[in-house]
This record gives sequence, C-alpha cells and structure tokens, in this order.
Amino acid sequence: MTEETAKKPEAAKDATPDAAKPDATKPETASAPAAAAAAKPADPNARPEDKDKRPGRGGQQQHGGRRRRQKSRYGTQMEEKQNLKGIYNVRERQLRNYYAEAQRSKTETGPELITLLERRLDNALFRSGFSETRRAARQLASHRLVEVNGKPVTIPSIRLRNGDTVTIRENKRGKALFNNFEKRMQNVTPPTWLVLEPGAFSFKVTGLPDPEEAGAGIDVRAIVEYFAR
Repeated sequence: MTEETAKKPEAAKDATPDAAKPDATKPETASAPAAAAAAKPADPNARPEDKDKRPGRGGQQQHGGRRRRQKSRYGTQMEEKQNLKGIYNVRERQLRNYYAEAQRSKTETGPELITLLERRLDNALFRSGFSETRRAARQLASHRLVEVNGKPVTIPSIRLRNGDTVTIRENKRGKALFNNFEKRMQNVTPPTWLVLEPGAFSFKVTGLPDPEEAGAGIDVRAIVEYFAR
C-alpha cells in the first residue's frame, strides 16, 4: 500500500459538508414567539400602573403602590351605628326605635339617644358593677335573678326611672356568681345617677344618666345623620 492511499480515510473525516457547519458570520435568529412579542407595538392607551398589575389580584398594586380609598361619610355613619349596637347589645330595630323616641324629645337627639340606652336595666346592672359585661347583665335580668322595686323581672331592656331600686333576689344570692359580692363592690365606682347598697345587694336610681359621663366613645352625630337620611 502506498503512502498516498493510506491518507485517504483521514481526509474523508474532514469532508463535512459546508451546509452542516454553523456559519459564525450569520447572526443568531430569535424564536418565532419571542420575535412576535418583541415586534408587538406598545399600547399608547396603557396606563403606567397597568404594568404593575398581577393576575388573580383584581388589578391591585402590591407593596403600597396605590393608596387605599378614603372612607366615605356614609361608611363612617354605618360604622358608628354598628359600634353603638355592639356596645349596648341592641338590635337594629331596637336602635331605630330609640332614635325615633330621642328625635321626638325636646332635647338634642344625639345625647338623648345615649341617655335612653343608658337607662336600660342591663346597662344599669353593668354600670353598677353587679355584672362585668352587658351581655352577662342581660343574662342576669332574663334569668329572673333581679327585682325592680320588689318585683321579679325578665326583660333586660326595662327602662329605669328616677327612684327605682334594683335588687338581686334574696333566694338567688347564694349562687357562685355572687361569691364575695360585698368585697367585690368595694372596688366599684358607679356613675353619679346610681347609688350602691352592697349590703342589701341593691342599687338605687337617683337621677338621669349624663351622656358625657357614659363615655361611649361614639360619634353620635354620625349616627343621627345616618338615621336622618
């Protein structure tokens, strides 16, 4: 075998067609979807904040990008009304009735509304310290544990009047609820319209509630506006 014929297989390895080799002089082209996205013209009507929207978030910006809308006056009125209902544990219809009565009075509607709510039996039981919460006071009244002027009652919303005496019924004083009652009452400071008689398990109404003293922390004007719509 001659030297020339021995070099032929080696030469065949380098005989790769030019079409199969990448051309380093040609720029690399982008894929079709990427090219289409790059070629898409910008929307002249798009707002700057649109680019920050995330799917599934209702278009809201994250991380404080957009300010929260300020609460409307109606929203404030509604919130204050709900707060007042929660404080005195009354239903919507009851509160409307109290408002209607306060509106018919000769005094200012807002303060009169608070006065009417303060005169409820369950509220007086709470204010006097006979119960720790108004909800508990409601149970105290509805379960026949209380007398008003010597008569058992079961209605927490009874309106107390000047001169009324509220007493824990004698046959109910042995309940665990009233353990150390007199000692506990030593730490109670009642409102000016109630006088406590811990030894007799009673208190007396000596006047009308003062709306300012009630300290409900409610914007009563907003509630009056709500009902006056």
